[in-house]
Amino acid sequence: MRKIILIAGRRDGFGERFKAILDGLAVSRYRDIDFGFMWPRRIGVYQAFNAIESINATFSSEFAKEFHFLEDDLRNFDSVRPLPSGTALSKEVLEEILAKDRGSVAIIYEKIDIDSFKDFLAKLNFAELFQSIKFSSNIENIRSKILQFFSIVDTGYSGIHIRGGDVIYGPYKNTIFFRNKGYPFALIIALTEELFRDGVKVIAFCQDDSVDMILNSSPGVVTSKAIIAEVFGSRAKDFSVLELALADIFIMLNCNSLYGSVTSGFVGLAAKVKSIEVVDPVKRISASKRIVIYEESLRRGGYPDVFQESFCLVHMLLDSRIANKRDKQLWAAERLIELQPQSDLYRALLIFTYLESDLETLAENFLKTLTEKEAEVLTIASCMTKKVAGKYHLKQFLENFLAKNFEDKFSLLKALRSEVCRLIN
Repeated sequence: MRKIILIAGRRDGFGERFKAILDGLAVSRYRDIDFGFMWPRRIGVYQAFNAIESINATFSSEFAKEFHFLEDDLRNFDSVRPLPSGTALSKEVLEEILAKDRGSVAIIYEKIDIDSFKDFLAKLNFAELFQSIKFSSNIENIRSKILQFFSIVDTGYSGIHIRGGDVIYGPYKNTIFFRNKGYPFALIIALTEELFRDGVKVIAFCQDDSVDMILNSSPGVVTSKAIIAEVFGSRAKDFSVLELALADIFIMLNCNSLYGSVTSGFVGLAAKVKSIEVVDPVKRISASKRIVIYEESLRRGGYPDVFQESFCLVHMLLDSRIANKRDKQLWAAERLIELQPQSDLYRALLIFTYLESDLETLAENFLKTLTEKEAEVLTIASCMTKKVAGKYHLKQFLENFLAKNFEDKFSLLKALRSEVCRLIN
C-alpha cells in the first residue's frame, strides 16, 4: 500500500506549532492519509522566551511514538517534498503532489491554507482534534485540574492575551515587524476598564510577571497566574514555562471570547480550538484614542522598566504616524533615544521621524553624533520590513545611503526620505 504522510515541520513558537499540528490532523482525515510532526528544540536567546521543551515532557510516549518524526526517519520515503518556507499547503497543491509523485511521499509543511479545505473542514470539530492530542501525564493532570476548577466556578469570562517576552525583552525588541504580536499594558488596562463597565469579567494572560502584578489589581480582572496559584497551590511556583503555557491554553478554552493580537499564534491556537475569532484591541479602540491612552500613561510614569516603557513609546510613535500627529511621533521618537540611546532601532526611528517631519537638519545633526561604525550599524537587517511587491528591508537603502562615502551621506537624505515613507506606509 502506498504510504503518504503530512508532516508539520514548524520550528518557531508553541502556538504556531500546535496550529500546524491541528490543521495537519484535520487535512489528513480529509484525504485519509497519515500525519506526523517534527519537534526541534529552539536554542539560544529564543529558547529563553519559548515554551518548547522536549518531546517527552510535552506529549505522551504513545502519542510521540505514533506521530513524532526525526530527520533520519525521512530516509524511509521514496520522495520527500518540503514546501518552501512561508508557502502554505493548499488543497490544490496537495492534490498536485499526490497526482505526480509515485511511491511513498512525505510532504513537509509549515502552514496550511485551511480555507481551501473549508467544505470538508466545516464538518470537523477542532475541539475534538485538540482533545485527541495526548500530552504527558504531568500535562494531562494540569488539564484535568483546570477543567475541574471551571466546572465549579462562574463562567462568562473574556480572556485577554498580553504578549510580551521576546517582543519586549528578547531579540524581537530590535524590530518593529513583530510589534503587533503584543500591546502595551496601558492599552490593555483601558480595554479591561471598558469591559468592566459593560459588566464583563476578564481573565488576563500576562507573559511578563511585572505586567501580571499590574493587571491583577485592576477592577474586574483576575490573571491566569492567580488562577493557577489557586488551583495548584505552592506547586505553581515551580511550574516550567511549558506547564504555564499549556495551563494558559486550558484556561483560555474556558473563556467565552478572546482578545489579543491576531498575529499571535498562542491566542490563535485557543481561538482555533474554540472555533471563534480573536478580537484585536486595535479594532475596538481607535488610533487617536490609543495615542491619548499611551501619552497619559507615559507622562504618568511608573513603568516597571525601560523596556516596557519603550514598547509603549514605539506603539505611540507608529499610531501617531498613522494619525498624522507628527508632534506626538516626534516626542515618542526623541523619548526612545533618551531611554535607550544605544539602540540601533530607535536611532533609525528617530532619523526616519525627522525625515518625515521635514527636519533634515536635525537628522543630519543626529547622524553627526554617531561614529562611522555606528552609522553603518543602522543597516539592521530586520529593523523595518514591509511587503511591497515582495519583501524589502530598509537595510538595503541605508547600505546604499552609506556605502560610497560616509562623508557624503547627507546629500542622500532627501532621496532616502521618499523611499522610507513608501516602505513603511
